[in-house]
Amino acid sequence: MAMAKATVSSSQRILQRLLEDIDGASAGLAHGRPDDQSVHDIRKKLKHARAALRLLRKALGASSYRQSNRLLRDVARPLTPVRDSLVLRKALGSLDGEIDGLPQLVRTLRMRLSEEQAVAQRALDARTRRRLVARLAAGRRRLERQAAHLRPASLCSALERAYRRARTAFRRAERAPSDTRLHEWRKQSKYLLHQLELIEGVREAGFARLRRRADRIGRELGDDHDLAVLAVRLRETPSPASATAAMSGLVRLIDRRRQGLQRKARRHSRRLFQARPRRLRRRAQKALRG
Repeated sequence: MAMAKATVSSSQRILQRLLEDIDGASAGLAHGRPDDQSVHDIRKKLKHARAALRLLRKALGASSYRQSNRLLRDVARPLTPVRDSLVLRKALGSLDGEIDGLPQLVRTLRMRLSEEQAVAQRALDARTRRRLVARLAAGRRRLERQAAHLRPASLCSALERAYRRARTAFRRAERAPSDTRLHEWRKQSKYLLHQLELIEGVREAGFARLRRRADRIGRELGDDHDLAVLAVRLRETPSPASATAAMSGLVRLIDRRRQGLQRKARRHSRRLFQARPRRLRRRAQKALRG
């Protein structure tokens, strides 16, 4: 009985964190047309909110979970083009000093990325932002009404599920790497990270080492993904025939950097996922009893 009470209490606190993240995203959208940092902050809050939803999937029920998850995903979607243009510009900047022989191509791509970012930011006009804020407010009200009626559910089971899915995604990517599998590995590791953060936020669960490793994996695979997309954009950008050799050298450089990032991510993942999922569940159960 004591375990059930602790679990329900923790579920309610996770829901409160979820509502706070929705409030933060709404405030960011309502403040005005978001700049680069605001877009990053709003997207982060929406990702944390979706991680909280995954922890509360059984407590909320399948229908409510799907409705709320779809809402948060749709609200985040108009922000993605702004983020993508920004990170590709940063990835291109990280290659400075290594792009001799391609000045025109680099200038052209930088200009295109800047234009794409400006278009994406203009699309977040006042009307669009009001619509997104209104949708978040409606979703928040639905979730708040459920606060006192959460079904008994185990956060530990949800965390075990996240760990198992991230572990499986890693093993699949390790066996047969592809951009799709690398992306799934990163995505599931980020979900796991956010859920560990949430549980530690309501209980001192002792997951600091796991969080650090999951965070490193997410950042390394995030940089890898950005470089993969940048390589595609470079190939799509017109360049003179005389730049073919320089382009080939740049693509090889990107491939080497990606291989290094993937090696680091594999090393951290082998440590993160060496334990069986049930062991993580037992650790979470012990923490939530406290």
